[in-house]
Amino acid sequence: MANSRRPLRFCLVGTGYWAPVTHAPALASAEGIEFAAVWGRDADAAARLAAQHGDLVPQHEQLGVLGGRRPAEQDQPAAEPDEDEVEQAEGHG
Repeated sequence: MANSRRPLRFCLVGTGYWAPVTHAPALASAEGIEFAAVWGRDADAAARLAAQHGDLVPQHEQLGVLGGRRPAEQDQPAAEPDEDEVEQAEGHG
């Protein structure tokens, strides 16, 4: 009986140094998976990397929010709570 399962589809998240050097080539050459998309904050870098590996989607729009925050916000320090929030958390408010 032939295996009728569809291959797992992978989206490479990030276009930094290691993405074109190791991650994308590994995904492109792996058996049993489909290297389907590339996502990166730099849309041009994602498009270039996708073009290097054939018929990939250069920006996977469904990955606009990762872990509840937009990727650009992950580089920003968390906002400090205001005094009222601190007092309520400590039981003073």
